[in-house]
Amino acid sequence: MNDSVKRIPGADISLPPCYIGEKESDYNVRASRETGFLCLDAKTIGIGGNQVEVCDLLTDKNQLIHIKKWRSSASLSHLFLQGTNSAESLLRDESFRLATRQLIEQTKPGFPTAIHREGAGELEVVFGIVYSRDVPVHKRLPFFSKLSMMDAAKALHAQGVKVSVTRIAEIETRAEAV
Repeated sequence: MNDSVKRIPGADISLPPCYIGEKESDYNVRASRETGFLCLDAKTIGIGGNQVEVCDLLTDKNQLIHIKKWRSSASLSHLFLQGTNSAESLLRDESFRLATRQLIEQTKPGFPTAIHREGAGELEVVFGIVYSRDVPVHKRLPFFSKLSMMDAAKALHAQGVKVSVTRIAEIETRAEAV
């Protein structure tokens, strides 16, 4: 299992550090401002009687970035399920794709994306995990989180979705970011 998790590549994106005490929602807004990625955090789309968040941040390369502060295995398992459910909904459900496209246009008109009624284009799910210790994700995750991440990656790969992971540094103050 360790080898499977280790083989999940690092994301080819750069995200700013998260400050200790910064709310996840505030981080997502700030990260969007600093990177130019589209913030879709907490903007949900109804599907089958449930509300699904497409992602926290969306890049112009169709990277669906899902971010979670590491507080427990349960929160990380939720992160991996969220990424899987969102990508699967985009691949399988035309109405979800259409609603996603409308949400993108409402949030930032003209934002470039391959998500349309006909298909979602080539997708990549990026799992962004916020924690303070400077240790690679594959070495830091507890057993059940590794299992959940490995299962999510297998399910997504089986559908042609790329998967990557990135550590988002959690730091004390803005001065440490310099």
